[in-house]
Amino acid sequence: MLLEVFVPEEGRSYNGGTYRAYIARITGRDERFDFKRQFLRPVLKEGDRVYDIVADGIYEESVKCFEQGTGRFRCRNREFFVFHGEEYYVISPSEVLEYVDCPEAAALRYPA
Repeated sequence: MLLEVFVPEEGRSYNGGTYRAYIARITGRDERFDFKRQFLRPVLKEGDRVYDIVADGIYEESVKCFEQGTGRFRCRNREFFVFHGEEYYVISPSEVLEYVDCPEAAALRYPA
């Protein structure tokens, strides 16, 4: 099954500033960044960036906000989710580590 995630084109004004966004599949643990990530490549569709998620797994959606003139970091919105079958489940960062260590746990908790 396919899940399409729409994100406005990067660099547009966002809450009085600009932003950068990504979606990544979590593939393991990382000492420096907590998680190993496989960054998805978006396609442009009608002015928005679209991420096509086709594989079951654990994903992160991250949006970082910056001040318009200075480029200074202002905020970060981050969400983790499990995509399984045709379903999308938001999970906590602690659950991400649990599922990275034992992928079967996510499949049992969130059956297709």
